[in-house]
Order: sequence, then structure tokens, then C-alpha cells
Amino acid sequence: MNVNTLVGPKIWFVLLVAVGIVGCSGPNMESEAARESSLVRDIEGDIDRLDEAIAGYKAIGANFGDVRSAKKAEARATRLASISEMIEGFKTAPEDSLPSVAAAILKRAPNYEPVLHRLGHYYANRSKLYTRAASKWRDQGMSAKLKRVWAFQDSLWSGYPFRPTHKDRTMRDALCLHGTNVARMFESIKRYDEALGAIDRALSYGSGKDALARAKVFGAFYRFRMGNADGAVAFAKEALENENLEDTMRARAYHVMGQVSVGRYQDHKLVVDLDMAIKSLNEAVGLDPGNGNALALLKELRKARGGLQAL
Repeated sequence: MNVNTLVGPKIWFVLLVAVGIVGCSGPNMESEAARESSLVRDIEGDIDRLDEAIAGYKAIGANFGDVRSAKKAEARATRLASISEMIEGFKTAPEDSLPSVAAAILKRAPNYEPVLHRLGHYYANRSKLYTRAASKWRDQGMSAKLKRVWAFQDSLWSGYPFRPTHKDRTMRDALCLHGTNVARMFESIKRYDEALGAIDRALSYGSGKDALARAKVFGAFYRFRMGNADGAVAFAKEALENENLEDTMRARAYHVMGQVSVGRYQDHKLVVDLDMAIKSLNEAVGLDPGNGNALALLKELRKARGGLQAL
């Protein structure tokens, strides 16, 4: 039975009885109730079908006895019913009042997808502009506020059951970008431990390979700065596996690998590490000639390598 075709509580009940669901028992009843609940969640994701979702959950609660999924469905129906009169206000809410309006709805019906998605994009879309401003002005107060916003965003989504839908994948990548923007803000004020924490949370949300590869480039750098050379190289190599990664990001990844090799050369004085550093930095400069740090380091290493050959 496909509940997406149902339009009212009476039809729900008739069809449930017709297929013999009311007569199910034990594990079969629980698995069927869980399956039906999953289908109703598809309806719940459409804000214009809220009444249908409520009816669907009520039908499951009424017809599947005392199994766990039936009780959860009944409770969900109650929560959704409590926000019915708030939806029109949410639809017309201006952007500046969205957080308060959405918060009131989510307090009654946690994880209500249409509201949660709009609120999540609201915070994510603003993160790039504001984190750049905080970075440019080295504004500690703004940085602290943006850190709190990211923490709140993370708390909203940490318990959300993502599904393999286009809408959820898009949201996951938006969250990944939000976390990456916050990490770069921390990078600008040299708080690399917090940058690493933010980028790792960003990576836990990412879905698309492009968003993940970009975040891994920054994750590689923060691992390098925190003394995790092996982790830095591993992340850089994983990022470089994505053929769509833009040249400036590829250059950053090679730059990190070059820095790691420099450190190893300084520790062990093995020429192979020096050569590896030069190779990686050549790649970085070739991809992004404007990477001044990589170019300056490359010039130093070439001079050092030439000195060794002269011995």
C-alpha cells in the first residue's frame, strides 16, 4: 500500500482494514507500522499536506495496537496537530522574524522538515557574508556570536534523521558549507583547534563529493597546524581524488603536503623528503601562481636543494 495516494482518515482506515493490517500481530505489526510511518513522513515533508500527514499518523496509531511505531505515530500526530494554526504565519513570515517563528513551531513539533529546512538555509546562507566580515575585521565579538549560531545550527540538525532525498542532500551540503565558513573564520584569527572542530562537524554533514573535497582541503591544513602530519596528508590526498576540485583548492592541498614534507626533512634530513616537498610545491604553484606562501617556500627549498648538489 502506498500511503502517498491517501487523502483522509476514512480512506486510511478502510485501506488498512482491507489489506488485513488490523489483523497483524507481533513483529509483523511493528515492521508494517514502521513502513507506513516512513511513507507518511514523505507526506509530512510537504507543508501543504500537513492535514494528510496528521490523518495518516492517527490511522497508524489507531490500527496497529500498542507497537512502538504506532505509539510514535500517534504522538507525532498530536505534535503536528498542535502547529496547524501556526503554518500560515510561518509561510508569510519575513526573513528577519523567521528564527523566532520557526523556533515556536519546532518547540512543539521537533524536526518538522519544512520549517527546519527553511531555518537551516536561513542560517547557512548568511554564514558566508558574516564570517567573512568577522575575519576581515578580526572582530572577536562577532566571531563569538557566529560561533553560537553555528552551535545552535548544529544542535538543530544533530538529531535529525536525514534521508537519501534531494532536499536532505542539499541541506547536508549547506550545513557542510556553513561549518566550513565558520572554520575559516577561526583560521583567520589563528584559533586552529576551533577551526578543526568546526570543519570536522562540517564533514559529518556533507553529502556531495565536491562539498566534502573542499572541506577536506581545509581539514588537511588544520590538522597540519595541530601537529597531525599523517592526518593532514591523508585528508589532502582524499580531496585531490575529486577531479572537480577547483585549481585553487588543489593548490592548497599540495601546499599542505609540501609543508608536511618540509617538516619531515627538517626532522630527519632525508633528501627524499626535500624532493617530495619541492614536487608538491611545484604542483601548488603551477595550479595557483598567486599562492605567494607556496612560491616563497618553494624558492627556499630549491636553493637548499641546489646547495646539497654543490657539496
